[in-house]
Amino acid sequence: MGEGAEGGGVGRIKVLVVNDDTVTAAGLHALVAHLAATARCDVYVAAPDTERSGAAHCISIHSPINAEPHDIPGALQAFACGGTPADCTMIGVGVLYPGQGLSFPTQHEPCLTHKNTLHTRNTL
Repeated sequence: MGEGAEGGGVGRIKVLVVNDDTVTAAGLHALVAHLAATARCDVYVAAPDTERSGAAHCISIHSPINAEPHDIPGALQAFACGGTPADCTMIGVGVLYPGQGLSFPTQHEPCLTHKNTLHTRNTL
């Protein structure tokens, strides 16, 4: 469990964070820290173990996919997965975190499914 992650509160939002820049990417760590700091989210991570830009919607069909625990401060659990971002999402929801309340959204629920870069700026 990541440092400072408490989790388990009633009414908390369950968030699975997946990227294409690896589990060690600074942006992923910043997002997890921010979500955890809100004290309203249970944050889980399943991200590629190597950089996979441009392969977000690809799936692995000819090779096994492994998942190794990884420590990310603020995340309840985090795994580095040997697959694409789509693989990480499927493994995260279906295998690594079953019973955690994570699920694929229905057509009526909001979901970020395409690569988006989040830019932030400090203001005074």
